[in-house]
Amino acid sequence: MNEIFKRRSIRKYLNKEIEEEKINLLLKAGFAAPSARNEQPWQFYVIRNKEMINELSTISEYCAFAKVAPLLIIPCFRNNEERYEFNLIDLSAATENI
Repeated sequence: MNEIFKRRSIRKYLNKEIEEEKINLLLKAGFAAPSARNEQPWQFYVIRNKEMINELSTISEYCAFAKVAPLLIIPCFRNNEERYEFNLIDLSAATENI
């Protein structure tokens, strides 16, 4: 419960590599989220390329802080499912786990 009640948004980052085991643990937490009909419609893209991070940081004014992040995890859902009305909710749960 401590993680939930002490949650905060981070907007400043250290300029250092993120260990692969930490990235894998975060992704594993996302994959463990519940989903409607257990469809698990999510995909997560791990972005390390600085040029791509810089470009993605310009998509929205809310993404500007990402420019200095050493890594991005981009959550997406597959919308080609026959029944995808719960995909956004499912993806939100997975993202919160991360």
